[in-house]
Amino acid sequence: MDAGFDSPDGARFERVFVAIPVSAPTSTAIIQLTDERINFRWSDEENLHLTLRFIGEVDPALKEAISRKLDEIVVEPFILPVEKIGAFPTRGQPQVVYAGVGTAHTRLFQLQHRVEEALAGLGLPLELRAFSPHITIARVSRCHPMTVNDFVKRHREFVAPPFKVEKFCLYQTQMTHFGAQYTCLKEYTLKPKQAKAV
Repeated sequence: MDAGFDSPDGARFERVFVAIPVSAPTSTAIIQLTDERINFRWSDEENLHLTLRFIGEVDPALKEAISRKLDEIVVEPFILPVEKIGAFPTRGQPQVVYAGVGTAHTRLFQLQHRVEEALAGLGLPLELRAFSPHITIARVSRCHPMTVNDFVKRHREFVAPPFKVEKFCLYQTQMTHFGAQYTCLKEYTLKPKQAKAV
C-alpha cells in the first residue's frame, strides 16, 4: 500500500514523526512479552520506538525543512530505563499496551523540548498534550478490556535492560496489510558538549 498521498497540485504528502529507536537487548526483552495466544496487534521488534513528536502529513518541502531543523539539535547521550507495563487510556477501552520508562532521564525531556522548539520554529502548531514517554508494544482496541488488564497485571513488574540513547530519527509511516511499518528517513546523532577551550 502507499506510504503517502498526492495533493491536488501533485505534491506528494507523507506521514512523519520524530522518535527514538529502541535498541537491543532492550527491544529483545520487550518482544519476549508477546503472546501469540492473545489477540493483540503486536509491534515488530524493528518497529519499537519512543515517540518524541507526531507531526502528520507533510509535503516534500516541509519534510526537508524539518529534516534540516532537527539537525541543529544538540543534546548529550543518556541512559533510559525501561520498566513496567501499562495501557492507555487508563479508563474505558484500552487502545495500546506500552512499556514505561520509569522516571526517565532529564535529557529525554530536554530532547523532546528541543524537537518541539525546532518544529515551532517552522510554524508547526505546538503539541498541547503533555509529553508522556512510553514504548508502544501492542494495539489492543479490538480486545476485551479484561484481557488487556490481565496482561498488564501479569507483567506489571517487568524490567528490561536500560539502553543508551545516542540517536533519534525522523520516521515515515507506511500502512501495509500487516499494519504500520516505520522507515527512518534520517538519523540524528546525539552530541556530547564540546569541551571549552582554555
